[in-house]
Amino acid sequence: MGKRVAIIGAGPAGVVAAIALKKQGYEPTLYDKIDPIESLKQTLVTGEQAMIQFGDVGGTVSLYGNGLRALDDKITRNLHTSKPGELEPMNLLRSEFHEVIMKASHTRGIKTYATKKFVSLTEHDSEVTVTFADGSTVTADFVIGADGINSRVRQCIFPDSPMPTTYGSANGNPYGPVGGHAVYNGTIAPTKGVFVVLDWNKPDGVQSDEVDWKPCRVESWGIDKHLVDCVRAAKRLSPVSLKDLPDLPVLYKGRVGLNLALEDAATLGDLFGHFQENEDVEKVFALYDQIRKPKVHELSAHSRSNWTILMRLVFTVQNIFALNDAILYHNYRTDIEEAVPGIKFN
Repeated sequence: MGKRVAIIGAGPAGVVAAIALKKQGYEPTLYDKIDPIESLKQTLVTGEQAMIQFGDVGGTVSLYGNGLRALDDKITRNLHTSKPGELEPMNLLRSEFHEVIMKASHTRGIKTYATKKFVSLTEHDSEVTVTFADGSTVTADFVIGADGINSRVRQCIFPDSPMPTTYGSANGNPYGPVGGHAVYNGTIAPTKGVFVVLDWNKPDGVQSDEVDWKPCRVESWGIDKHLVDCVRAAKRLSPVSLKDLPDLPVLYKGRVGLNLALEDAATLGDLFGHFQENEDVEKVFALYDQIRKPKVHELSAHSRSNWTILMRLVFTVQNIFALNDAILYHNYRTDIEEAVPGIKFN
């Protein structure tokens, strides 16, 4: 099997996939549309150093046992746990998490190319040619699309696939569930915290593909004054939108696979690590689809079922009875072992 892998999208899912494949002897390369020059221009205009951010900008990341298992042990070695064989969840800035895994990928010799906006791909008998907006092309033995919920790779291989719908901001503990408002806080480091202010009501006139609006009328919601003050004094306001992507009937086509999350990335690494001799790429992607698609659909259905005005009650009951554990602490490798008996994990 050829070893060249083109990964479109250098966000967390793409970087983790690259690390997982590199460990199995492949030669992955990351391509992202981000333009570092624009970040430099912003720094010169504002006088403040701008972050070079791959994928969604800002926000925090909550990592539970399922996602942490997908990370390289060199990344998670300093995490402690009170449960044998388990990793305690952690909450951190997305930018800091991405910085850690990007450094890990560069340490392993994985190349990342910026200003590479995906345009199209052409599949041949045993390889794929990717074309970028700057006119350049790259040929690989297979391609992984890790370019987010608005994936252009997905649109390319499945042109009739539906686009995601934007509803509002992400989930949290409802402050006023009937009005669709919520505020919650979390700790992301010993000296850092985050307040998440949510409004599930999309303002009039905002189209589904517009994601740069944010709730800014928190005082009118009648929330506590200290919460309003925290929002006013925030070092950074990061707009986040909640999107719903209809379930895809299949997660690959030919020699091109779609990678949606950390567990997907790790599953691809394990499968390509096992099938290296006399096996074709499509067989691996077919197994990947068989393993991950049911779980992806399950997670989506679970998320949609919580989209009610009774979310506070639902979350409370789920936490008391540990109903979320099957998702948050799921071991993706048990699914692989069921699909590929006798598989050896490297």
